[in-house]
Amino acid sequence: ADDAAAEVAAAASCGGAGKGLESAGRVRALCHQMRQLVPHTPLADWVGRAFAKSLSDKEPKARRVLWRGIKGVKAPEEFLRKGGTELAPMSSTCDLRVAARYARGVPDALLFMLLVDNFMQEGADLTFLSAFPQEREFLSPPLTFLAPTGRTHHLRHDGTHFTIVEVVPHYPS
Repeated sequence: ADDAAAEVAAAASCGGAGKGLESAGRVRALCHQMRQLVPHTPLADWVGRAFAKSLSDKEPKARRVLWRGIKGVKAPEEFLRKGGTELAPMSSTCDLRVAARYARGVPDALLFMLLVDNFMQEGADLTFLSAFPQEREFLSPPLTFLAPTGRTHHLRHDGTHFTIVEVVPHYPS
């Protein structure tokens, strides 16, 4: 628990705001549409190709951690008990500093610590086609369910209260 808090503190201190794929207005508009349950978009084909490319590069490896930072959000108690589903594509990164930059600067921030056991849970690695490859972005499909492990961590840093929620992603079948 203390290690996770220390990592967040160090990551939140990094200079500059994240300006990755998710910050682009076009992607926000697309995510908004998908959250309104628009049945199909060309993004599905694009992500499918990226996922297939990332599968070809995979080797078996130990559990890894991905991060997702959300600014100005608190985790509802019901989510902490039951979990929840993201209706739109969900972006994450293997770099905690990137997630912390996206979340910092407001009184409350949420960091999801995604515990990934195999490549089928990690999403499509977008590094090879990203405008910001240093952010190591992974994209999970719409309707990804985040199952909480029951472990949360709290940290206050530079005026932001970070709540870190450990989750396991499950993709729709």
